[in-house]
Amino acid sequence: MENIKAAQERLAKEKTDFDTYKRTEEWSVVAANKQVRSLKKLLSQERKLWNEARVCDNDKFYCLRQEIINLKAANAGLVKKEAAVVAARTLPLRATEWRTRAKICRPRMWRWQSLIVAAC
Repeated sequence: MENIKAAQERLAKEKTDFDTYKRTEEWSVVAANKQVRSLKKLLSQERKLWNEARVCDNDKFYCLRQEIINLKAANAGLVKKEAAVVAARTLPLRATEWRTRAKICRPRMWRWQSLIVAAC
């Protein structure tokens, strides 16, 4: 009889130990699930904020990029105009330079031609 009572007491003690272990395991699972849910919620909030910031930055950078493209186009137009102005300014100078060279070289040329004609 004592063995049966001792076995029943051991069984009752093991049941309580098992129940406490089971509860701690369940609680740890529940706590882990709560933590996962809270982290998931925090991550979704962070993603939302990041997407809002990204959209804002993209809009700002798109506007800046468009402005850069427009400025490059305006700069290319101004470079073409400047090249045309420089060419228009230097063309008369080149023409007068060629005329002066022709005047300087022409007498020499006529001199050589006269020597060639005389030699023949």
